[in-house]
Amino acid sequence: MFTKTRFDSWDLPSSLLDGLAALEWSHATQVQKDTIPIARRGLDVIGQARTGSGKTAAFGLPILEKCAPNGPLPALLPRHGVARHPRDDVQLDHEVRRRHPQGPVRQ
Repeated sequence: MFTKTRFDSWDLPSSLLDGLAALEWSHATQVQKDTIPIARRGLDVIGQARTGSGKTAAFGLPILEKCAPNGPLPALLPRHGVARHPRDDVQLDHEVRRRHPQGPVRQ
């Protein structure tokens, strides 16, 4: 299932390599070997492989590489708790039912 291609041969950011090492992943699967280099160049890729073949990593590693921070991360979450009002859920339910009367929402 694994190829002879090592993740560290692709010059990935050290944070990704550290994460892969923590998962004890050293070698790419066939779908990863075939798609990651193409996706890293910013090209569209379509891949088909069996369940458990590493498709999620083949899709996710190039995305994570583009998202890798070059400095301190900004605070992305509010410092205070986020509260939702039940009225918001009722409104969402109403909108879904209005737009899709025969839709997937059932009582």
